Amino acid sequence: MANPSDISWQDKLSRSMRRADFESAEDLCFEQLLEEPDNVLCLTALGQIAHKRGDLSDAIILYGKAILSSPDLIEPRLLLARALLDSGEIPAAGSCLVDALSLDETHIEARSLLADQTLRSGNIEVAAEIYVALFEEQVRDKGVLEGLGNAYRMLGRREKAIEIYQLWAELYPSDGNAWWSLANLKNYTFSLSEVQKMESHLVAGASTEAQMRFALGVAWEIKESFQTAFKYYEEANRLTHRIELFDSDAHDELIDRLFAFKWEAGNATYSSAIPIFVVGMPRSGTTLIEQILASHSEVVGLGELSILGDLVAELELSGNHYPDLLLSLDHAEIEKIGRRYLQSSGVTSGFFVDKMPNNFLLIGLIRLILPQAKIVHARRLPIATCFSCFKQRFGLGQAYTYDLACLVRYYSQYSKLMDFWEQCYSGSIHHLDYESLVLESEEEIKSLLDFCDLSFETACFDFSSTDRIINSASSEQVREPLYRNSLEHWRNFEPFLRPFIEALSDSKEAISDSR
Repeated sequence: MANPSDISWQDKLSRSMRRADFESAEDLCFEQLLEEPDNVLCLTALGQIAHKRGDLSDAIILYGKAILSSPDLIEPRLLLARALLDSGEIPAAGSCLVDALSLDETHIEARSLLADQTLRSGNIEVAAEIYVALFEEQVRDKGVLEGLGNAYRMLGRREKAIEIYQLWAELYPSDGNAWWSLANLKNYTFSLSEVQKMESHLVAGASTEAQMRFALGVAWEIKESFQTAFKYYEEANRLTHRIELFDSDAHDELIDRLFAFKWEAGNATYSSAIPIFVVGMPRSGTTLIEQILASHSEVVGLGELSILGDLVAELELSGNHYPDLLLSLDHAEIEKIGRRYLQSSGVTSGFFVDKMPNNFLLIGLIRLILPQAKIVHARRLPIATCFSCFKQRFGLGQAYTYDLACLVRYYSQYSKLMDFWEQCYSGSIHHLDYESLVLESEEEIKSLLDFCDLSFETACFDFSSTDRIINSASSEQVREPLYRNSLEHWRNFEPFLRPFIEALSDSKEAISDSR
């Protein structure tokens, strides 16, 4: 039985953690660890503090020590799994959760985390099964409702996704993520009572206030109250920009380095796998192009892979900047990067699509390490692209979209860089305009297939019927046929878009449709 001093110390730590008084909590933990170096409460508390501060590597180490100290406790394993998920170490998180469930196979939080890990691993159907089991056991926490709704959405089970998202919004009406999940379906029509409910639960300063305002923007846009919708979009972006900062100067420096580098195309052939990279600005039609290609019997669509960006980030750990760090690598090391990309993709032969839009920054690297790759550039009218980005609450990344000046500056640099890549690799990049794809779909799809060395298949024209998992902001839109009225939809907001139009007009490269 613990003596009074132990209880008093634990109570003090608990109060400090609840108040987020991390300095006091750390002092208490360090003092106790001098007497008891393996105290699991101290190790987990210090891990949680590091986790909240964003020091994931420290958090992982501390949680690991807590597990060694008390291997029969499930809580440190769950904390470690969360930290691994947040750091992108998905397989390691899965192993950790398997160990946790070996201690208690019925543990709800462990099963919920395993469903999340499985979802992130791309095993959507398996994740859905875990979530359904939890749901049938009357588990109604936010994580389960969000995960189950997202799994249904990715699987194309729209009505089931709506049902779960609506329940989430009903049980947690102040959670902007629930309402944004409905809005992000793109083709969901909010009832007037739902709009009123959102507005009545709009709490200033809440952690999901921005998401709620994005959702209200969508709701009022569908009701054709465009001025009200634009007001909500502006407010949502302003709030998000305060949280998600973007370093435009650092991005400009990267573009300058790309321009200055002497790029060459590789010639090594070490795999029969042929990646098709679909690049461009977000909301420019990349998901649509992937859906068309993935409808072909010889092509697998893998969605937005972070592999290339992760490889570059790993290379930059040496202290050198990309792309200059490539100068220190020999042919074997360059080839190894290509092999690692293919290994991480999980594809050993045949065609597959990587539709990470930001890979437009890495076209030089793609041509160097994967000379067999096909590169398709998705283009769209600049004002339509930028406004579509401005209306979107992205999950992670794309922080430049939440501020008008950052967005226009980024778009201008993107436009110049794509012109540069075309000069470097003329004929190696297929430019596909969204507007042309909508208006002349048959001709454009045939041209796309020809570029990719794919035979003609009618399924590519009936892409909306293709049954596949899709995880992107356009997941519902690409399950519908092409409609011409989408091309001019931005004009409903034209009176409020003068700053966009004027800013874009300041750059000849940006306003000329990148063509």
